[in-house]
Amino acid sequence: PAAGGGPPGAEAAPPAPEEASRRADFLAEASRVLSRSLNLEETIAAVLELCVPALGDRAIVGLADRDGGVRRLEMHPAPKADDAEVFSPQLRAVADEAIRGRQFRSWQHGDRAAAVAPLLAGDEARGALVVLADGGTMDAGRNALVREVASRAAIAMENARLYSAVQDADRRKNEFLAMLAHELRNPLAPIRNAVHIMQGAEVAPTTMQWARDVISRQADHMARLIDDLLDVSRIVQGKVVVK
Repeated sequence: PAAGGGPPGAEAAPPAPEEASRRADFLAEASRVLSRSLNLEETIAAVLELCVPALGDRAIVGLADRDGGVRRLEMHPAPKADDAEVFSPQLRAVADEAIRGRQFRSWQHGDRAAAVAPLLAGDEARGALVVLADGGTMDAGRNALVREVASRAAIAMENARLYSAVQDADRRKNEFLAMLAHELRNPLAPIRNAVHIMQGAEVAPTTMQWARDVISRQADHMARLIDDLLDVSRIVQGKVVVK
């Protein structure tokens, strides 16, 4: 199999006006489709469906692991039992290369070819988009389209990831507030009991002192909880730096 970024000067020639119009329409539709959802799974599915059959007969999204290799694959069409080698070790190696090098790669084996474009979020590669087709159809113009789709896909996937992170942070904040509300309510019962005892007609000095001690302890506990809440608020607002 052959792999590489393409020889110098292999960029696509300017397309004819009609072809340029079709490319522009396709990319506009890609942007529209990819902006529909902030769910990562739905976004990946939309990327795959955009690529097949418009750019190739099979599309693969490989998500990167911490070492820069492919840790998860999503394919369209879904692989069958006899498709075990669709993402062959050689093609996986090229995808790993594209992710680690953050550069477009091409691959060919026999009559099959693939365009492999990294999915970049800033300087970080989140994965790779792989589009497979017959070797004769995967020309410079098709490669350029794959790169354009990968660029739009990376933006949509990063938006979905960030949205999910915000939702998760909001969920954890709500859980924290619910826990804090519960903790703040706990001292109220002994305080109320102590006040009720102190309001009795004849209260022994020792009982009165006990009630005062209960109120003091529980008030201190509530003050510490409120201080914790204020600290969290300052951190969220950027007024405190956690080292």
